[in-house]
Amino acid sequence: MEADSTVLVQVPVAGATRRFVPATALKVRRRSLVLRIAAEDYRPRQHQVLNVYFRDGEDFLFQPWRVGAVKERGEFVEAKLAALGEPEVGCLRASQRIETCFEGMTAVLQDEDGCLVIDISEEGLGLVAGHRHPVGRVLRLAMNVRGVDYGGTVSVCSVAPAPRNRFRYGLHCEPDRGVDNLHGSLRHLWLELQTRALAAAPLPE
Repeated sequence: MEADSTVLVQVPVAGATRRFVPATALKVRRRSLVLRIAAEDYRPRQHQVLNVYFRDGEDFLFQPWRVGAVKERGEFVEAKLAALGEPEVGCLRASQRIETCFEGMTAVLQDEDGCLVIDISEEGLGLVAGHRHPVGRVLRLAMNVRGVDYGGTVSVCSVAPAPRNRFRYGLHCEPDRGVDNLHGSLRHLWLELQTRALAAAPLPE
């Protein structure tokens, strides 16, 4: 994590749903951190424990922190945090997945073309590829769906063996940067696939 970088803060909500808000890391030390969060997004409380997700080189990590002093700064809140543990490989992909095996959808993962996309969620996608990538690695992904090009950055959440010496990956899509549009389009693709799946489902007798 570096100063002035954007991170994601997991904030507590009821139930199994997870909610994340963006924040700016103003000051970064080995065991302390100062975050700036838009007040309308979230106001952390003193002594609260929050997980902070961030990029470290090619890895996507999270680390638990305890909130100390909290100060109001106009439209923002600045919070000083103390580390409670060491960084670990993070994964945010937890929403419902829609299978795409029968869609014939493929993607380019890093420099490997023709990777079969097997499912899509609001937060990421699953695919099968031949090249091996470790959990936590950040990769480029590009795909074309019905004539529309999508591209962005993904992090490897999970990897498992697949037939024919290939690997099945669970990928989390990171926020778009520059001309990237994958993250901003995933929910639309997911909703479209879900609508088609519901329309194709047989009516109950």
